[in-house]
Amino acid sequence: MKDKELLGRRIKRLRTRLGLTQDALAEQVHISPKYLSNIERGRENPTLDTLLRLGKSLKVEPWEMFMLEQEGLDSQALRSKVARLLEQTKDEEQLRLIMRVLQAALH
Repeated sequence: MKDKELLGRRIKRLRTRLGLTQDALAEQVHISPKYLSNIERGRENPTLDTLLRLGKSLKVEPWEMFMLEQEGLDSQALRSKVARLLEQTKDEEQLRLIMRVLQAALH
């Protein structure tokens, strides 16, 4: 999957997490719903100005929209990746911190 498609998928996921429709987000960002749809489908690259406005409306820092490496993974692949990362963690204090973060995220 191309980076444009992953970015679009990430933006769509952030939008739906907030319960926003494409029309509502497009209005907030001052772009057309068609342009937003094309961004979400990986057919258009958003401008820097559009990315900044999207970040503000989606309540994330612009760089967070580029956290793309996990976007193409299904839940089983994500679980495997988390398990591998945990296996690599040897420091007991780090493991305790990870456990607290996971518990907080799940509650």
